Amino acid sequence: MRDDDSRQDRTEAALNHLYQAVGDEADRAADAGFDPARGLAHFRAWLSEQVEQESVDEPSALVQGASSARRHQGAALGSGELPDFVAPGSVLLRSERAASPQPQPLLEPRARDWAEIQERMFTPLYEAVYKRLEVGPGTRVLGLGCGSGLGLMMATSRGARVAGVEPRTEFQALALERLSVMGVGAELGLLGGQPDVEGALHAPYAVTTVFEPLHRPLPPGQLNRVVGQAAELTAPDGTVVVATWGPQERCGTASALLLAQRLAAPDMRDVLAPFHHNANKAIAEAGLRPVGGGRLPCPFGYADLDAAVCGLLSMELFHPALEHSGKNRVTEELAEILYPYTRRDGTVWLPNVMLYTLGEHIR
Repeated sequence: MRDDDSRQDRTEAALNHLYQAVGDEADRAADAGFDPARGLAHFRAWLSEQVEQESVDEPSALVQGASSARRHQGAALGSGELPDFVAPGSVLLRSERAASPQPQPLLEPRARDWAEIQERMFTPLYEAVYKRLEVGPGTRVLGLGCGSGLGLMMATSRGARVAGVEPRTEFQALALERLSVMGVGAELGLLGGQPDVEGALHAPYAVTTVFEPLHRPLPPGQLNRVVGQAAELTAPDGTVVVATWGPQERCGTASALLLAQRLAAPDMRDVLAPFHHNANKAIAEAGLRPVGGGRLPCPFGYADLDAAVCGLLSMELFHPALEHSGKNRVTEELAEILYPYTRRDGTVWLPNVMLYTLGEHIR
């Protein structure tokens, strides 16, 4: 009985993390008593509704949730126990249960803003991919460049066995916390270089995701190399998923991303061209068989202009501009660009279209 209570407590904690990650809309499940099956069903149903809409007229819980996050800037997502950290240089950590509470690491502000504001904007994409590939109990999912782990956490909520590769230590800490609080086994690659294809990540995987082109700078040709690496880590008949921005004219965030490119150093501008990625070419060069993909609305909604600026600046696509032109100039010009997208109630709403392309690993 005590084990059942403990499992229920961990499940409720996991649901708390899910609700905080996607916004206040999911609190209706909490009001119903945190029934795990009903809560997760509501979570998926809400996301599916966002994904399947042809157009989005009003900001949803993505906006309202951002308001809560901004009021708690100093706190990391949740207060669950942290797993023991491995020694420097170690490659893999299995996250089961934390042996004892550990102090929450101090987060660099942009990492905190990414986890609390910006990462949730991609939840419709994550959910669409997992639904399309029927990710469920026993599916082995690997996230390359998994960030602070929201995508992996969503896969775990479906019953998947997940692993992630993330080189930045502040994001590793957040991902480990999120996965450990789910109360299930997870693996996270801790590396300063490339993942160990020979087994450190326990390859192969049924699904390997490459979501990095949406928010990180990639030099010309780098996407092809990343997709090739993903193919090596994917099982025969498994699927590699590559996410990219949709048509520039359909994305409200395009003007902000072009600003990030313009204010960066000249030698960095070719790296900051997220609308030029060719996922089909990368999949073909990796020896994968194209098996379709999808296109969906993925709006960015923020509680106010300040939250919008902080959220967008947390994307690594903006970091070269911040380093070259300074935070004051970038912030001022970004606020001017976002002003036309500010609604009467103060919220900021940026309609976007995102694409995902699927490649099957041929036997």
